[in-house]
Amino acid sequence: MAAIRVSVDGVTVTTVNTEDFRSVDVHVSGNRTSPEYARLTVSAAGYVEGKSTYVSWDEIALNPDQTTSVSFDEDGATQPRGLPFFERYSVPLPYDEKLETREETAARIRSMPSLRSFYKFAINGPTKAFSGETQSNDHGFLFIASWHNLPLPRLPAHLDVAVAKMLEQQRQLRVRLSSATVENIENGTASALLFEDSFPSGGRVDLKLS
Repeated sequence: MAAIRVSVDGVTVTTVNTEDFRSVDVHVSGNRTSPEYARLTVSAAGYVEGKSTYVSWDEIALNPDQTTSVSFDEDGATQPRGLPFFERYSVPLPYDEKLETREETAARIRSMPSLRSFYKFAINGPTKAFSGETQSNDHGFLFIASWHNLPLPRLPAHLDVAVAKMLEQQRQLRVRLSSATVENIENGTASALLFEDSFPSGGRVDLKLS
């Protein structure tokens, strides 16, 4: 089965075989106020013996001028082992802990010093390329490479074409890059889409931040 392999500067950090899971997500994110320049996370979800499971791999801090590559290989074993949620987060949060509202989160961000002015992106994929940067009012960005193989609904026979299209889409690795302002966070509005693409196994996308 196809595997998703994640590398940083040419060194493989995680490989996830898609046969083991229903979905795999690779995130690279960063913002102006975090001490870390950017962060790479990999997670996957699926069903084992009729029970749902969610696993994640160790987060990786990224520095300027590093390149994150996501390859959709035709085969590959899952390694290293991802940790289930209950193992990674063994200490539960107090049930009475109050969650921040969107307004409180926005106010907290505005009170923090800005540690960087912008992010520059260079994306190279099998079918598309992109170069750009965040705008002066952007707080941060999110790059997502995702693969989903979710159960399809039962559809009438005359919708076979639609089912075939959905199956084809599930064989693709989908890539998106977006940026968000503090106002997006405060108002719960959509972030700005900067780039998107999808490709089948055998392809690779590279993201360089600077």
